[in-house]
Amino acid sequence: MKIYIAGPIKGKENYNAAKFELYENKLIEMGHSPINPLSIKLTDSDRKHSDEEMNHIRKDLVVMLAETEGVVVMDDWEKSYGAVGEVRSAEHCQIPVYLLDFEKNELTPLKKKGGMKFDGDKLRWDLMPWVGLAEVAKVLTFGANKYEDNNWRKVPDHRRRYFAASMRHLMPWFISVLYGENHPEAEVNDKETHLHHLAAFAVNALFLLEQELVPKFKDGR
Repeated sequence: MKIYIAGPIKGKENYNAAKFELYENKLIEMGHSPINPLSIKLTDSDRKHSDEEMNHIRKDLVVMLAETEGVVVMDDWEKSYGAVGEVRSAEHCQIPVYLLDFEKNELTPLKKKGGMKFDGDKLRWDLMPWVGLAEVAKVLTFGANKYEDNNWRKVPDHRRRYFAASMRHLMPWFISVLYGENHPEAEVNDKETHLHHLAAFAVNALFLLEQELVPKFKDGR
């Protein structure tokens, strides 16, 4: 089986090469065909972003999603934002994720990891991305200071207008990711608020969601 190895790279000595090699050799010994992200090379066409690290992240994800049948995570994968992103992407695309048991020479599905605790149907508030939510709160605070608290609830034709607003914030950021921040239509932070466009996109998406879930908004008001 072709297996991508996910683990910490940034901030590690020699990019964690020794540990990646350890996992790579063990997978070969078990009869698999491992893909070591440190062996993935960038071509000129891959360098679409001014940030070289971002180019590597994008290329690694492309290879992982297009060429592998599974992903193996290192024991400390949760300490790496890159590895966490790779695991989430793999799970979203229904690519199985495994832990590697060196003693038993076997792969164990990640969800069967020992020590995990599930609380059934209880809301997992501990999973909320608090840093991102703080940026959302900043956008809401700016809007409240400019207009009034909860003014967004009074906007007519809300579906069309909040959808349009959300796309106006999403697209400049997405263009910056695809073509770099020097592109004339690229922008990471909103010029008026100086806050991240994705925070404003999230706010508009939350407005739409709230108004879809609250019955009094269902008639389109």
